[in-house]
Amino acid sequence: MIELAGDSANGVKGHVGLTIDAPIPAIQAFGKKYEAKFGGKPDHNAVKGYIAPYMIKAAAEKAGKLDAKAIAAALHGMTITPDKVPGILIEATWDDTGEIDRISFLGEVRDGKQIITETLPKLKK
Repeated sequence: MIELAGDSANGVKGHVGLTIDAPIPAIQAFGKKYEAKFGGKPDHNAVKGYIAPYMIKAAAEKAGKLDAKAIAAALHGMTITPDKVPGILIEATWDDTGEIDRISFLGEVRDGKQIITETLPKLKK
């Protein structure tokens, strides 16, 4: 959208849940590998798509079986960290209803590019 808006996007600020521009080395490394392979900058959907199998694997291991309901149940109350599951890229916790909680970001468009200006903490520690 920033590219389509051109200069009129400059100065726009907003919350960014997940972005390749995050100041997290693992996410930035993923972005560089993606760009080298596919010739374009990945968006948040590419990051989510990369993280998802690692999340499912960790939850399936916790559940002890490859069953959708058991995996979903295993995620409730679970925290997955990059030091334990490197492919997860960013620490994530699921609450007792299955909602994800992780750090997020504030961004601003400057010179036609998204710049992350602040990292926001997880809602619950």
